[in-house]
Amino acid sequence: MSHLVVIRHGATAPSSAGLYVGRTDPPLNESGCEQARAWRPFGRHHAGAHVYHSPLIRAEQTAVLGGFLSPAPSELLVEWDLGELEGSVAEVYRAQHPDWSLFLDGPPGGSGERPEAVAARARAAVSALYEPLADDEIGVFVAHGQFLKALATIMLGLPLREASAFALGPARAGVFTRRTTGRIALTGWNLPAPVHPAEFFRGLT
Repeated sequence: MSHLVVIRHGATAPSSAGLYVGRTDPPLNESGCEQARAWRPFGRHHAGAHVYHSPLIRAEQTAVLGGFLSPAPSELLVEWDLGELEGSVAEVYRAQHPDWSLFLDGPPGGSGERPEAVAARARAAVSALYEPLADDEIGVFVAHGQFLKALATIMLGLPLREASAFALGPARAGVFTRRTTGRIALTGWNLPAPVHPAEFFRGLT
């Protein structure tokens, strides 16, 4: 079996305030740095993992503080360009627009990145960075909440509209497992950094 671990970056000041954060580039706050460091035992134990991160600083910091060996940046993993939605209060915007969905409608006013473009980018990331791995190898993507929700639907063959169901907290992870049959299973979601990294996958499969 082969595993893909997707990790959302740790907390930042804007995300902690409940704001939509896309391509702006705030660093991790103190809490976010602590959340990222919690992944050090896992990163060091799985030193042979193939680790990629979004080029935005909050994802890079999470990968580095998480103890991952030689993490490589990939533009394919960058967060959704939220256009006019950037910086708005998420709960307020959703309350004012109850029929709106980022994953169906995209950012308001035709701004930013369209849902189909994000889905295509997620497919490209899986194809280029995960699918070539052998059955005994581990892939790790350190990226962003909205993008990783979209990626989850791509991994599982679901419509993009289902992405909103995949809530993912700061520095929390999802795990996808490629069975020997080639089928992909979601074996964990919204998981904290493991206390016992050697047993992490054993408890999920």
